Amino acid sequence: MNTTFVDQLIEQKKELEEQLELINALLKKANTVLKTKNEESPVEIPFQDFPIEENYLKQTLYVINHEKRFLRKSEIAEILIAYHKDLTLEEIKKKISGALTRGKAEIPNLITFQFSSAKKDCVWGRSEWLDENKCPKKEFMYTTNDKNELTFW
Repeated sequence: MNTTFVDQLIEQKKELEEQLELINALLKKANTVLKTKNEESPVEIPFQDFPIEENYLKQTLYVINHEKRFLRKSEIAEILIAYHKDLTLEEIKKKISGALTRGKAEIPNLITFQFSSAKKDCVWGRSEWLDENKCPKKEFMYTTNDKNELTFW
């Protein structure tokens, strides 16, 4: 190889390394901004007796039991965000997913109810909240959209 070509490669490598440093700095800043938004936004603490020192499974079960209805993972995360200001909503959703998956194997009355063919259309609740047809009882019904309209079958 000629030295000019090697010199060009070395120069290009330095430029790419500089760009990579810049990208890493921007990503770090973006992550800080996302977390800061959560920390700065005033969030009301929904429950005074919330088990903040417990694991995510116990916290999630607390929310489901306190709300006394089937809940989506995103609804649970919106409540838990008030107690975990150091995490983003997406990070909390991931932790809830893991906890619920583990909990479904450990806790006999923790169930999922699939209300459509889409995998994301799933709510979490208690087996006692189902009627004889394995559908949620009216008083434990989940919401289907942002307007909080109830779905009844």
